[in-house]
Parts: sequence; structure tokens; C-alpha cells
Amino acid sequence: MISEERIMNDNLEDLFELISNKFIKVEGIEDEVENVFKTFVYPQNVDIIDDLINQLQYQFNFSGMEFIQLIVSDRNQLNEKIKDNKILNLINILDRKYGYLIKKNLVSKNKPFMFTELQVNVEPSSSVHTLKIKRADGEKFECDITADGLLNLAGAVSGGINLALNTGIFNLNSVIIENYQNNTENVNEIIDRIISNNVGK
Repeated sequence: MISEERIMNDNLEDLFELISNKFIKVEGIEDEVENVFKTFVYPQNVDIIDDLINQLQYQFNFSGMEFIQLIVSDRNQLNEKIKDNKILNLINILDRKYGYLIKKNLVSKNKPFMFTELQVNVEPSSSVHTLKIKRADGEKFECDITADGLLNLAGAVSGGINLALNTGIFNLNSVIIENYQNNTENVNEIIDRIISNNVGK
């Protein structure tokens, strides 16, 4: 299993050199490796990481764990330093195609209780709605909640975001940031209208 410490290590260049030395010993290995990922990386497979590690080790006799680490790590500096390298190009392609599912499966293995998804089903003309929460291990939970409860939850979450951004370590997704800003702006506008309409009543 890949630990969080291994994923965040800075020694990607040495790791890439180690993998490259294994690759150059096998003719046409790039296509074969990509076929392995095509075979094992799909949404319904809950053992993506284990299957990849075992198959890469068995078929090519190199550490599948180290190869996956290269895929899930930040390779910006590596890409700037190493140009036109077919092995690095393959790793970048595999990340674009399969990185999301690999990282998702990795979290479910390493941190099964990690929060991964939140949905709110709003019932028209009703004061009670449904809040759905999903964990990394696939467990789902539902509860009823009112608009007042949603505001209370949003306030608590905003406080947590403030602390996390000021004191924690994070890697934010630009799409998530944009969605948050848009949704927050819309909610604030609605609340401002409600407050304005209630002034003087």
C-alpha cells in the first residue's frame, strides 16, 4: 500500500530514473502498460490499486507501487526538467485518463472514512429536505434537514474552511473553488433579499 508520506515525497526524479531503467529493458512496454490500466481501472473495480500493483509486478517485474506513486504525485517540476521523454509522456497520459479513479481508490484504501461526496435533495414546496453523505469506502448516509439546518451546517463548514486554509496543508481544485464561489455568491444574494424584505416588518 502507498502511504501518504510516500506520495508527498520530493524525490520524484530518482523514482522516475528507477522506473525508466526498468522500462528500457522491455521492447514495446509502453503499450503493454497502458493495456494493464485499461483492463483494471474502471469505476466498478474497488481493488484498482491492488490489481495494478500485482499485475505490473507480475508482468514487468518492477514495483507497481512506485509507478502508481509517479502517476498520483505532482510532476510539474519533473515535466519542466525532462522534455520529450516517452516514459514521462506515458505517465502523464495515464494520469489524465485514469488519475481520478486511481486517486479515489487510493483514498478509499488508505482513508476509508474520508468524506467524498455530499448531496442535498430539495423537495419543492416542503420545509424538509434530504442530506446525503458518502464516504471513501462507499458507505452512504442520509438524514432530513431544513433550510435553517442547512444554513447552520454551511456556517460550521465555512468556519472549518477558514481554519483549514489558514492552518492546514491543502491542494485545492480550481473547479471546486469556482463552484464554491458561485454557490456562495448566489446564497448570499438570496439571504440579502430576505433580510431586506424583512426590514421594518
